[in-house]
Formats: sequence, structure tokens, C-alpha cells
Amino acid sequence: MPVYAARLMQLLWDDVDATAVLSMELYEGLKHFTALARYLDRVGYQREASSEAALVAARERALAIVYEERDLIAHLTNFMCSELFAAYFFLRLSRQTREPVLRQLLTHMTRDEFRHAASAG
Repeated sequence: MPVYAARLMQLLWDDVDATAVLSMELYEGLKHFTALARYLDRVGYQREASSEAALVAARERALAIVYEERDLIAHLTNFMCSELFAAYFFLRLSRQTREPVLRQLLTHMTRDEFRHAASAG
């Protein structure tokens, strides 16, 4: 659920470059979700359906978390670390799978995640 990047945008609202980078991360996060969902549908995997109401409730809970500008460096560090975790996770999966379409998809996602992590630095 893309909440963290949007909340960072609030802290960095006056930084046009930072919000542009975060906007790309939000877009690419949705692109990754959509690509994986389509792949799973094509291979016949039954995904667990999540209700829109559950997502809205999760977003509401996330809005209750207060982000302080004085903690900006810590927030950017958390963001960078989560992107690195995702990059290495996708990289490891891409090296373990023998399915060529999934390998290609995960390799592409790995590159995106490494780029996201670099942008937080």
C-alpha cells in the first residue's frame, strides 16, 4: 500500500525535485503491483481478494501517524532501506526462478527498486 511515499511528499512539498522522484516511485510501485497481478492471473494463481474498504481503513490508520520534519533524515533513510530490501528481494527471486517471463519481470522491478533507493540518498 503506497502510503509512506505520499506522506514523505507532505514533508518535502516545497522540494520540486524530491516530490517528482516520489511521484515516480508511487507510479512504479503501482506498475509493479499491476504487472505481478497480471502475471499471477495469467498463470492461474488464485490471489486473495482484498476489499477496497480494508485498504481505505489501512490508509486511515497510516494517516494517524505523525511525521515530523525534524525526523526527515530518518524517514528518508527508512524509505531508502525499504527500497533496498525490495530490490534485493526481487533480485534473489529473479535468480531463483526458472520461469523466463517471471525472471524478466523481477529483473526489471529490481532495477526500478535500486533506482528508488538511490534517489533517497
